[in-house]
Amino acid sequence: MCAKKASPLHPHDKARRLLFDHPELIEDLLRRHVAAPWVEELDLSTLERVTEISLSEDLKERRADAIWKVRWKNRSSSRSAPPEVYLLILLEFQSTPTRYMVLRLLDYTLRIWEALIRRKDWLPGRRLPPVFPVVLYNGRRPWRGPWSLDELIAPVPEGLAEYQPQARCFPLDERDLPIDLEGGRDLVAALAALDRGETSEELERIIERLLTWLELEEQKPLRRAFAGWIQSVLSTARPESEPEIRNVDDLLELKSMLHETVKEWPKQWLARGREEGREIGRREGRQEGRQMGRREGERELLAQLLTQKFGDLDEATRERLDRADLDTLQRWARHLLDASTLDEVWGETER
Repeated sequence: MCAKKASPLHPHDKARRLLFDHPELIEDLLRRHVAAPWVEELDLSTLERVTEISLSEDLKERRADAIWKVRWKNRSSSRSAPPEVYLLILLEFQSTPTRYMVLRLLDYTLRIWEALIRRKDWLPGRRLPPVFPVVLYNGRRPWRGPWSLDELIAPVPEGLAEYQPQARCFPLDERDLPIDLEGGRDLVAALAALDRGETSEELERIIERLLTWLELEEQKPLRRAFAGWIQSVLSTARPESEPEIRNVDDLLELKSMLHETVKEWPKQWLARGREEGREIGRREGRQEGRQMGRREGERELLAQLLTQKFGDLDEATRERLDRADLDTLQRWARHLLDASTLDEVWGETER
C-alpha cells in the first residue's frame, strides 16, 4: 500500500523552511536563542545538514523538518579518534499547538538512532550521539502543550518514576523572540521581525539589516532564500485590486521594488497572508491527528491478534509495534493471516 501523501505546504511556509537549509540560520539559532553554556563547546563552523540517514516513509510524510550535525570542539584531535563526534540537531516547524509534540520528537529521535545503528555509525563504546530537538513555533495561538514527556505520563508510585522514559524538546516561540536588529547578526530574529512586520517601511529596514549581515558573495544563496520567502508572503497577501508582485531573486532588488511599488501598504496585507498560512497548518494538524488515531487503533488490534495467536508478547515485540507506522502495521496484519511465527509476521526484510 502506498503511503498517504501529506498535504502540500503553503508556499511561504515551504519557503520559510528552506531558509533553515542554510547553516547561518542554525548557528544564530544556537548562539543567540538557545544560548546555553554547552553551545560554546560546539564548533559551529562544522555545521552540516544530515542527508545520508534513511528514515521511514512515514517519518518523511510527517516532516521531521531538518536534521543537522555539528562537531564538538577539541574532542577529535587524535588520529585514532572516531570520524564523527557530534551532536544531532533536530528541527520541527509548527504553526498549530500540539499536545503530544514531545512524543513526536521522541519518535523522531528513536528513528534517527535506529538508522545510525543500522549503518553501524555510532560513537566509541557503541554509544549514540546526543540529539537536541527544537520546535520552532510561529502560530497565532499561545502554545499551552507540555514540552516534557513526564507531563504526559500519569503520576506513578514511588520507585516507579525512574523507569519512565525522559524526554524534553526546546521550544522557540517566534512571537516571544527578543528582536534586536541593531546588535550582531541574528537571522532568526530577522525572520521573526519580517513575520511581524505590517508596513513596507518596516520590511525595508529589516531587509537593510539582512543586506548588511549577508554581504559576502558566498551568502548569495541565503539572500535569495530570504527574498523568496518575503515574496511568497507578499504574493499571498496581495489584494486582487493591486498589481502582481514582480518576481526578483535577491534582497537588494526586492528592497528597491518595495520602495517603488508598495509605498502605501495597508497593514492587513501581511496579516492576511500569515493567517492563510496558519489556517492551512491547522487543517494539516487535524488531518495528522486523525492519522495518528488510526495508527493507535491498528496497533492495539494487531497486538490483540498477535497475543491470541502466539501468546503474551515480550517487551521487544511491543516496542516494535509502538514504533511502526500505519502502513507497516497494516502490512504485518496481512502477513498474520498465513504466519506461523512472529518472524513471518515481520516479513523477510525484517528478520
